[in-house]
Amino acid sequence: MIAVAGTLGMAAAGVQLLFDEARSAGPDGEPVPDARLARELRAAHPDAVEAQLAPVAPLAAGSSAARAGASAMLDVSDGLLLDLARMARASAVVIDLRTADLAADARRVAAAHPSLPPRALDLVLTGGEDHALVAAFPAGTALPEPFRAIGAVGEPGATGPAVTVDGRPYAGPRTALGGWDPYADWDGAR
Repeated sequence: MIAVAGTLGMAAAGVQLLFDEARSAGPDGEPVPDARLARELRAAHPDAVEAQLAPVAPLAAGSSAARAGASAMLDVSDGLLLDLARMARASAVVIDLRTADLAADARRVAAAHPSLPPRALDLVLTGGEDHALVAAFPAGTALPEPFRAIGAVGEPGATGPAVTVDGRPYAGPRTALGGWDPYADWDGAR
C-alpha cells in the first residue's frame, strides 16, 4: 500500500497564489514580485502561503515508517505523481492512487482561496514543496501515525512501471505527471 504523512498541495497552492495575486507591473510592464501584495496575501491566506514559504516536513514520521516496515519512502518535493513515478520505476511496480483518499487534501486546497477549487486535485497530485513523506508498506500493515493510505502497489502491466489515478493514466490540466523535474533536460554525458 502507498501511504502519506503530511499535507499535499498546499505549497503548490501557495506558490500559485503568489504568482497570481502578489505581482505588479515592473518598469518594463512585465509582472514582478510585489512585497506589499505578498504580505497582504500571506495575512489573508496564511495556510497556503505559509506552506510554500515555510513548509513543515513530518520528519519523525520517517522513523516510524521504517519501524513499521516501509519498503520505500521519499519526500514529496517535486510533486506526488512525479515522485511516485520515480518510486515505481525504481521498484518496477505500478502505483495506483485513489482520489477518494485524497479528497480531504483537495478540500483543504480548495478552501485556501476562492480561485483554487477548479484545480485543487491537480495541485494535490502535481504540486511539490510540501515535503510530505510518501511510503510503500506491505499490504495489511497497521500504518503508524500520521500516515494514511492513498493508494496501492501492483505488478507492472504491459506498459511497465507506472503511476495511475483511479486505475487510469492521469489526465489533468498539467503535463502527464506535472511536478518539477530539475533533471528533465539534463544530459549527463555533456
